[in-house]
Amino acid sequence: METTLKELAGRPGVGSPKHYAHPDLKDLRSWRVAGFPNHLIYYFALPDGIDVLAVMHGSRDVERRLAGRARE
Repeated sequence: METTLKELAGRPGVGSPKHYAHPDLKDLRSWRVAGFPNHLIYYFALPDGIDVLAVMHGSRDVERRLAGRARE
């Protein structure tokens, strides 16, 4: 997990953009966790890294679970 996060922070635009209706999830991206083929990191790209919103199993209802989580 730590290796994946470090690599992702160095290249934040590499993740797959997500397109959800909820406004809190605008610009959300995802990337797989090395060594855990069914888990994804959901994050926002920042100019100097990433802001991780969650790490979840890929089969979860992402929009429902993440909508409304605070972005600071």
